[in-house]
Amino acid sequence: MIKFGAIDTASRAGRGVVDVQRVRKKRKINIPTEKETVRFEFEDFETLLVYDPRLFVESPIAHCHGYTWKLRVYPKLQIGEGGLDRTVVFLRLADVPKTADPDSIPDGEENRSFAFEDFENLLEGDDDPRNFVYSPVAHCHGYTWKLRVYPKLQIGEGGLDRTVVFLRLADVPKTADPLLTLSVTFRTTSGRELDKCEVEMTVAHSVKATIVRSEALDRDLGHLTENGTLVVDVDIQILNVKEKPLWYPEVGSKDADQLKLMESDDSVDAYFVVKTYKFPVYRCILGVKAPMLRELVENVEKGGDVEIEDVSPAAFEALLRFVYGRERPDSNFVRENGRELVEAADRFGCKKLKLWVESDIVRHCITTENVASWIVLADSHSCGYLKEAAIEVFDSDLQAVMKSRGWEELSDSNELLVELVGRLADRYGKRRRTGWWAFVRETTESGEVHFNIRDYNRMSVWGLRKLIEQRGGDEVALDGTREMLVQWLLSSENGSSV
Repeated sequence: MIKFGAIDTASRAGRGVVDVQRVRKKRKINIPTEKETVRFEFEDFETLLVYDPRLFVESPIAHCHGYTWKLRVYPKLQIGEGGLDRTVVFLRLADVPKTADPDSIPDGEENRSFAFEDFENLLEGDDDPRNFVYSPVAHCHGYTWKLRVYPKLQIGEGGLDRTVVFLRLADVPKTADPLLTLSVTFRTTSGRELDKCEVEMTVAHSVKATIVRSEALDRDLGHLTENGTLVVDVDIQILNVKEKPLWYPEVGSKDADQLKLMESDDSVDAYFVVKTYKFPVYRCILGVKAPMLRELVENVEKGGDVEIEDVSPAAFEALLRFVYGRERPDSNFVRENGRELVEAADRFGCKKLKLWVESDIVRHCITTENVASWIVLADSHSCGYLKEAAIEVFDSDLQAVMKSRGWEELSDSNELLVELVGRLADRYGKRRRTGWWAFVRETTESGEVHFNIRDYNRMSVWGLRKLIEQRGGDEVALDGTREMLVQWLLSSENGSSV
């Protein structure tokens, strides 16, 4: 089901704004039903295409529910002879692989074959330093797959040489992070079963099968064709799919009684003054929820004023309402004031508000037009979740980002450019991260999952934050860059103070 909001041509300095809400219906597989709103904006809408022969323009892309979307808008279209001029918008899927059918994931099992020619001599030459190769990609169940094969690998000292193959997901959009539960069977073309398993799979996780190399070269066993090609058939059945979740900090329910203090002068200790606006101060509440704000009024006489500069009254009021009564700013307010809210929350030590606004920006606000500015903001205020999400969008449509207004600001930072170039160099996703923990194999004697530095380095920020929450970390532990989050987790594993 899709709902279009009204086109408001008078709002936001002449920009045409369309809100789109898309509700994904439940299918046979277990995909959560939830609503997300994405916003598409068209600047100077009244004169859009007035001096242009084109009939339509397309918006920058937006991301939700693991897909990429765009709007095609016809600013002035006459429908029917003598009819009124109308503005028509079309919501379209963008950047969907040509082999994918996102409407449904087929039930049942599909089989794909992967072939490696002249297998006996594969990578045997001295001039080839590699110890593995990839197959061509294959498509089934709406996903793209490939095999990584190690033709000759010795496992354990004095062990037999083995051929090891890994089934991997390929070409998954950088903004997506699915968790697939699969039933996978590896077999030869003659039908001999090599391995069968049920497994959880992510963009950073493979499914493995092993063959003794001497058996792989034995044509009588059906691994090789007459011309020496190794053929591995893989039966794939998708049992369940979980999409990348949106992470938000635990805030608690809104406290309407506490919010009444914002409108009352009873028992007030002092006042914050922002331009011409005054906001009541209650030291006992600030001492618990916002110690840095409490310090600002430490030596102020009862009923006295403390001036707050470099922040708007609206943003500061939203901050205080969150501190006093856990009132979250709505998404429209975050769209308009998200940058200032992050800066104010960081400046005054309101970590939980900073985390919440950061997550809301990730959910509602990132587009190719503004993503460069969000990367700069996230980097300067140690917003690990926002930075990671913004870089994923940057990587999904580089050309559009480089044409945006925020690109000049980003390009002034050599450190950020080096980081982004490193991301772009990873064209094949070898350093893809996931928030799911399916790849972790080590457990303690009590059955608890054990993580090491390699595991942490493969985790995305939302996965690191979920793990910190599980280990009892507070908002101070949750705030920061991914490197800071990894350091906290390593310290907690070692029993150090964090």
